Amino acid sequence: MEKEKFNLTKVKLLPSGGIVADYTITEEVAGEVVVTDYTAAKNNSPHPDLVNALADLKVIVAQVFRFDAVSKVVEDNAEHIKASLLQEVKDTFGEILDGITVRGVSWSGTGQKAGVVITSLFDVGNGTKTAINTPRLRLGAESFGFEEVLTNLLEGIKNEVFAFLFEGKQAQLSLFGEEAVEEEGVLLDAEQ
Repeated sequence: MEKEKFNLTKVKLLPSGGIVADYTITEEVAGEVVVTDYTAAKNNSPHPDLVNALADLKVIVAQVFRFDAVSKVVEDNAEHIKASLLQEVKDTFGEILDGITVRGVSWSGTGQKAGVVITSLFDVGNGTKTAINTPRLRLGAESFGFEEVLTNLLEGIKNEVFAFLFEGKQAQLSLFGEEAVEEEGVLLDAEQ
């Protein structure tokens, strides 16, 4: 499969460790351009590079929902704030980021109207989670200020999903499925 023919429209991490991906393949058949829709559901654990690429979007989610606002105010006034309080705010923002789990991305539109919705879960602190999906973020317009960074992160996700679906790039589990293995700092459960 040629990567240029592949267009990812949706990817979602499954709680069991696999993914579901919607994508199109564009081919020329008998002189006509044919776009075919596909859905792939794989229970294989994705490679940590794909999991981490999705996790990188949690900073975008935090910015959309302004979870970083207090941290920015404190940093802007750092010279007037005690160091212990400054560190406490940084630690709290880190905990907020740790509470965000990006589960998927959906693409829509083309050209200047292209955009995405990032699907996430947020740990509200008492052990429960709530869905926090971003509004549709337009990639061709500068509304949040992170659109270029977001575009680069999304390209990385597309590349990782392609590698998972068509190049066999997945988590390397033990041969006998009896033990967890660590790959690039991510502990993987061999029973997934």
